[in-house]
Amino acid sequence: MNEYTKHFIRENIVKILLSIPKTVIFNFKVLPVKSAIKMPFIVSYNVKLGGDT
Repeated sequence: MNEYTKHFIRENIVKILLSIPKTVIFNFKVLPVKSAIKMPFIVSYNVKLGGDT
């Protein structure tokens, strides 16, 4: 890992951790399980998700 990547992770660790639940939920709702496990989409914690409910 280069220095830029380490710095980015150090500065944004809280945002990254807050984004994990929303990322997991989004991937499993919109993709088949086999694809969702690979986590192809990353959703930030401050993104509002909506749709047909």
